[in-house]
Amino acid sequence: MTQKLEATAELKHASADKFYGFFKNNMNDLINVFPASFKIVQLLEGEEGSFGCVKLWNYVIEGIPMIVKAKVEAIDDDKRSLTFVAMDGDIMQMYKSFKAILNVNHGFAN
Repeated sequence: MTQKLEATAELKHASADKFYGFFKNNMNDLINVFPASFKIVQLLEGEEGSFGCVKLWNYVIEGIPMIVKAKVEAIDDDKRSLTFVAMDGDIMQMYKSFKAILNVNHGFAN
């Protein structure tokens, strides 16, 4: 069975390009923005912001420390879209596969 969750948020303090650029090139800074939730975001393979790069995430959900090893499966700069696929970690105990897609649209912020 395939499950899908979608969420939409309006950007009030950043342009769509800056928001997309943060998630493409500076996701390691999540540990500074959300220190209670993200402990480590470490580049393991490849180049930051490039197709095929692999990162290790140490994060906390409801007080429980977790890890995930994820790969950038697709990048579409024209559509401001990033696709991440979990390769290993705690999330793989709950799901056979896990994919996250970030789409940033100009509809909310310019």
